[in-house]
Amino acid sequence: MTNIHRIADIVDGYVVQPEETFSLNDVVGKRDKARGFVEAPMILNNRFVNDIGGGVSQFATTMFNAVFFGGFQDVQHRAHQYYITRYPAGRESTVSYPQPDFHWRNDSPYGVLIKTSYTATSVTVQFWSTKRYDIESQSSERYNVKSVPTLTDSGAECIPMDGAEGFAIDVWRIFKQNGKVVRKQRFHTVYDPEPRLTCKK
Repeated sequence: MTNIHRIADIVDGYVVQPEETFSLNDVVGKRDKARGFVEAPMILNNRFVNDIGGGVSQFATTMFNAVFFGGFQDVQHRAHQYYITRYPAGRESTVSYPQPDFHWRNDSPYGVLIKTSYTATSVTVQFWSTKRYDIESQSSERYNVKSVPTLTDSGAECIPMDGAEGFAIDVWRIFKQNGKVVRKQRFHTVYDPEPRLTCKK
């Protein structure tokens, strides 16, 4: 939660100019203790590990959805390796430093003011600009489902994992103007199966 609040404070008030490409890592910079970030879990080499700045993908996912429903151009995003149930399947983004980054372009003729806010249980990203489209989201059923592997490990750094099925999913972003569909965009996402990991003492 500390990391989410910190990254939200840094991004709050940033203005993305017309034709500008926004890079979350360029704007926020490296997450470190000196700038108020703390250790939290993240995915690295197929496992959960504690790292400075962990958890900020919740902010990246919230911003990705603002980009999605704002009708702006997705330049670079990467979904999590494993599906995390608090995120909408196929409509989320991970971020770390220096990669993976989250890039989006303001492909409109209007500036975009980013406003962020948060509570103890939520984070909000708002884009203030001139509306161009009504956006709808449609998702396929999950397919190519893969079962959960079972693993055991030991050591002080071991973090248990609950396990989750892997699957593929397609999400369509539907652009409408005056009630008519003007464009559709497909986002294809494949999630690896998350192991069910037991940590032995």
